[in-house]
Formats: sequence, C-alpha cells, structure tokens
Amino acid sequence: MTVRFLLHDRFTKGGGVLTVTFGLAQALSRHTEVEIVSLYGAGADPVHQAALDLPGRTLIDRRDLADRASPADLNTPSRS
Repeated sequence: MTVRFLLHDRFTKGGGVLTVTFGLAQALSRHTEVEIVSLYGAGADPVHQAALDLPGRTLIDRRDLADRASPADLNTPSRS
C-alpha cells in the first residue's frame, strides 16, 4: 500500500501544514511506501529537506508555464 499526500505546492515555504505533512510522511515512510504529490511546482529547489528525501511528483510544473505565459496568465483560471 502507498500513502499519498496531496499538496498545493511542495516547493514553497509554507508553514505548519507543510511541516506537519512532511513530518508525518517521513514517519510513515519507515513502515510503508509514501509519495508526496504536488499539484503545482514553482520552485527549482524545495524549501523543506523532506521534499527531497521523500519520493514525489508534480502534476503541473509552473516553471514550464512561465516560459510560455505572462505572470498574470499563471494566476488566471482557465475558462475552458
């Protein structure tokens, strides 16, 4: 069984939510498979070391969008 945590963006500074989530994920990883799933990825390097230590993936890499869109486009929801 794999336990997956879904985060908005595991690369940001965040606060208590990221700290607690990464702490729980690290503790669980000693006993079962754990994966961090990040909806967005905006930073080149994660702020939290746990983001590097735990397996994870990013669903939408905003760095790719930044090459093609203006900053205003990154924060505007799609209407399609």
